[in-house]
Amino acid sequence: MARRGETASIISRAPSETYTDITAEEGPVFNVDEAMENIGMGPYQYKRFPIVAMVGFSQSCVLMLPYILLVYFTCNYHLSTVEQGITIGAMLTGNLLGDLVAGMVCDRTGRKFVLVLGTWVLTLGTLSLLLLTHFFFFLLWRTFSLGIGIGLCTFTSIIYVSEMATPEARGKSITLINVFWGAGTLYTATMAWLFMNNMGVKAVVVMVSIPLFVTSILCCVLPDTPKYLAASGDPEGARMVLKAMAEENDKELPTGSLHTQPVLRRGVMRDMFEEDHIRNSVMMMIIFFSAGFVFYTGYAMTPYILEEGYCGLPKPAVHRVCTFASDTLKEAVIITAAEITILPFTAALSENWGRLPTIRLISCLLLFASTFIFWCLSPLVFITALFLQRGACQSLFNVLYLYTPELYPTYMRAVSCGVVMSCMTGGGLVSSLLVYTVGLGYSWKILMGLLAGCALVVCVTTFLLELETQGTYLPDMSVEMGACMPCKFVKKKIRKRIKRYQSRRQQTLSDDDDSEENEVVGDDSEENEVVGDNSKENEVVRDKEEVGDTGVGENTAVDRSAHLNEAYQENG
Repeated sequence: MARRGETASIISRAPSETYTDITAEEGPVFNVDEAMENIGMGPYQYKRFPIVAMVGFSQSCVLMLPYILLVYFTCNYHLSTVEQGITIGAMLTGNLLGDLVAGMVCDRTGRKFVLVLGTWVLTLGTLSLLLLTHFFFFLLWRTFSLGIGIGLCTFTSIIYVSEMATPEARGKSITLINVFWGAGTLYTATMAWLFMNNMGVKAVVVMVSIPLFVTSILCCVLPDTPKYLAASGDPEGARMVLKAMAEENDKELPTGSLHTQPVLRRGVMRDMFEEDHIRNSVMMMIIFFSAGFVFYTGYAMTPYILEEGYCGLPKPAVHRVCTFASDTLKEAVIITAAEITILPFTAALSENWGRLPTIRLISCLLLFASTFIFWCLSPLVFITALFLQRGACQSLFNVLYLYTPELYPTYMRAVSCGVVMSCMTGGGLVSSLLVYTVGLGYSWKILMGLLAGCALVVCVTTFLLELETQGTYLPDMSVEMGACMPCKFVKKKIRKRIKRYQSRRQQTLSDDDDSEENEVVGDDSEENEVVGDNSKENEVVRDKEEVGDTGVGENTAVDRSAHLNEAYQENG
């Protein structure tokens, strides 16, 4: 805890004329990070994080549903591969718009508002499928309802969990969202397998809408994060949320007043390209775009290369387009298992080893898998590399979702994450064009070469990142490179470093003082030497007067004695 007037060891900065310092009364003060450190993880978070994880579950259900409905439209409307690609591009276009809008709105109106808005957009849009009568209507629904709804919810749910969790539990909490995402994929595939062939596509829509409707209602009871409330100028609201957390977790708030610095300008996109953030922002945009291209291309090309028997793979004996067969469910289960099995391992690795080493390791694994997909050595190696690439992509995004909010301060966290996330969607939008023009039109080898090239870009760029955020508080203001606030389980190391630095500094200052004293003593000794030389000269003069030497020395002694006699006579 700090007191007013004390200088913090780490100085945070915000753009000029963007924040107002609300000072507390004289006495002890504390900030949101110190309060969260006292409160810790407990029943308050354990009751509310599953609700936020259900938002990821809902997004996954809505994302999987159009792929299943595409079977229905392909059968009834005889869609070409180009029209199928247009549906994917429409979804990603809406997703890109949703990412950008969600970032700006989330920093200005709050995390809770965007979560509630996004879940209700997903719910009502899914229910509107019951009126589905034409492919054009399906295309519009996919663009606005699915794309914008997912864009509103994706990074907002991650930011909400990041700001409500302690630093040591942040990674596990975000991994929970990704695990629920995989569960949503399995749920939608299972509902399609059980009901689509017997009861029709509308039965599947109703079954998928049930968890969406429940999630939308539960999100309305969530509080906003104290980080956002403090940054938006509502210290009383932030204190009420912290007090409720402390009471439910059976802990106490620090004594004193809550100190906040509300930022007046929030959610401005150009702030992420200022001097402190432009390097990280550009590199994160490159990583998300390239990884998004690999991720979405893998999703889009997998059904076609399996159907064509690429790289010696066995072709399916029967291809049924109007039913959801058990083989399709089996494929969805295997793909989802490949994505979520590795998630807990990478999350634990990022918490114990660090964010950057884990990101670099996974990017190397992604490059390794993409290279073997391009070489196509054998069917077994190809299918293994394909699933390894899928799991590496999902794990990379899992750690990046954890790393990205830790790079930016509260007043620009959502808009920065939205811009970065839109780059991932942009990579997917490019992939939706290339899969159907390059892959199906010319050669899968060219497309897989592009995948390997993008994986190489991701791997190289991750090694250019410098800021390690593991074990740090989420910054409230713009933070200098490498000046993230450490949490309690890394403070001891920081304190030891500070003590060593202070001792070395004190030793250097004492050495400088000693050298200055020695110089002063040396000057005094020189003066004494000069005085001594004068006294010796006087002694020589007296000796020469008594001895009466001749020559130059005698004349000098006589002249000096004459001057002395004249002065003596003048003075009486």
